[in-house]
Amino acid sequence: MSRLVGGIVACLIVAGCSASETSDAVEPTTTLPPSTLALETTSTTALSPGDTVPFEDIPPLALYLAAIDRGLEGTEYEGDVYLDPDSYVNVGRLFCSLLEADVTPTGVLESYITALESEPGELSDDDLVLGGVILGASVQLICPEYIEALEEVTGE
Repeated sequence: MSRLVGGIVACLIVAGCSASETSDAVEPTTTLPPSTLALETTSTTALSPGDTVPFEDIPPLALYLAAIDRGLEGTEYEGDVYLDPDSYVNVGRLFCSLLEADVTPTGVLESYITALESEPGELSDDDLVLGGVILGASVQLICPEYIEALEEVTGE
């Protein structure tokens, strides 16, 4: 997880440099855009023991963390998302900020990899999976306005 946090810091530095070369510098945000900030439940469904929570009552960031947890099954990061959820949320928001600053999804992942390569230690396949899972979950649940840009890269 310390590599993830170190990667965040380095990604911020790389993003600041690349944003200033192509356009006005963009300050990374630490909050969601107003359109996706509604984290409170919208209904008041009464639940009994054994009932499941209706999908619409699950806050978006809970869905985001669950998506990452599922995507990281079988990797060295399996289960880590709930040990430090704030780091995963912050990286997701950073990725969305980069997309908002006209960095392509490929550019976001390249910045992520560059940041990890600047850290001591070997870059693993699981590190690459982590970046892709966070980007995918971020676009699906934090900044869905970039779904088409991500689909162009993935061919889906």
